[in-house]
Amino acid sequence: MEFEFKKFSLDHSQSSMKIGTDAVLLSALAPRIKAGSILDIGTGCGVVAMLMGQFHPQAQITAIDIDESSILQARNNFFLGPFKDRMQAYCVKFQDFAESESNQNKFDFIVSNPPFFVNSLNAKGQSRNRARHNHCLPFEELVSSVCKVATENASVTIILPPEQTFCLTKLFEEKGFQISQQINIYPKQGKPIERIITTYSKNAKQALINHFTIRKIDGTYTEEYQLAVSDILL
Repeated sequence: MEFEFKKFSLDHSQSSMKIGTDAVLLSALAPRIKAGSILDIGTGCGVVAMLMGQFHPQAQITAIDIDESSILQARNNFFLGPFKDRMQAYCVKFQDFAESESNQNKFDFIVSNPPFFVNSLNAKGQSRNRARHNHCLPFEELVSSVCKVATENASVTIILPPEQTFCLTKLFEEKGFQISQQINIYPKQGKPIERIITTYSKNAKQALINHFTIRKIDGTYTEEYQLAVSDILL
C-alpha cells in the first residue's frame, strides 16, 4: 500500500495508523527551525519523520513508536527514502526512551501526532488501539518525558483536538513551556475548530495565533491548504 508524496513514497500497509490529514498538516504547518536533532514521537510508518527530513535538511531525525510492525515499516521506508543517512527508528516507549541518559537534553525540535482518545470506544485491533488511545502515553507522562529529552531552547509541536490541546497546554505551562505558535484548523468554512497545531517553547515571548481552513463551503480545497501542501502532495 504505497502513498505517493512529491519527494518520496511510503508503505503504510503494516502501520498501526495509516497516513492521514493530521500527519500531513502537522508536517506542513510546523515551524521550520534550525534544528540539529529532531524527534518524532509515535511515528507510525514514518510519515512525519520523513517530512521533517525533507524540510530540515541539516537535521538528524529520530523516530520512535511502541508498535513493532510500525517501526519495521518505518525503517524500511527510511532505507528506501532520500534521507536514509539522517533517519533512525526505534521500537520503544517514549517514557523509557526519555529515561536513557544518551537521549536527555538532546533534541532541538520535537513533533508528535499523539494518541488522544480516553475511555472511548476502542478501535479493533490491539496495535490500532494503542495508536489511538493515550493509556500507553498519558499527557502527564508525555510532557514530563518531553522535558527530559528537550534542549533548553527546544520547540515542541503537537497536533490535537481543542479539548486535549487545552489540557496539554496547562501541563506544559506547569513545566515552564509557553505557546509560541497556535494554528486553529477548521475542516470546512463555517465548521468549528477540529484540530489545533501548537508549538511550545521555554523562551516564547508572545503566542502567534493563526487560523487555517481545509475546505471551502462547496467542499473544494482552500487556496491556503493547497499552498501549504504544495511541497508535500502530488
